[in-house]
Amino acid sequence: MDLEFDNHDLVIDDEPREYTPVPDGWYDARIMGAELKTTKAGNGRYISVRYDITGNEYAGRVVFGNVTINNPNAAAEAIGRKQLSQIALAGGMSSLPKDTDELVGIDLKVKVTVRPATEQYAASNDVRDWKPQAGGAQPPAAKPKEANSNAPWAK
Repeated sequence: MDLEFDNHDLVIDDEPREYTPVPDGWYDARIMGAELKTTKAGNGRYISVRYDITGNEYAGRVVFGNVTINNPNAAAEAIGRKQLSQIALAGGMSSLPKDTDELVGIDLKVKVTVRPATEQYAASNDVRDWKPQAGGAQPPAAKPKEANSNAPWAK
């Protein structure tokens, strides 16, 4: 389909962008992306989650978080499973998602913290906690796990 644009219609934005972290706090957000990725070491997997802030003066800002799915370290994997459960419950889901696409579109509150700058990296945000948005229905109680209800990313 021809969009009927030519190079004269190209808008170049030379404005420098500032990517300062949002302050520590709770923010209404919507999950706009969730992608299963392999760790740099190649021995684990995680979900990279994009949260778009939807309320207050930071609406439109984006923060990212990772949720460990598979890891040689059992404690890291258990933490990731707990985090995924918190996200699912905060979003009103009654069970863990079977696919990352099920997370996209979830509205929830995220607790954002600022990770201080280091010699190598600028200051950035981390997502540390999740809960339902105010006025939203409380998530249903989790169902007992069935014997053969493994998620696709399960080992």
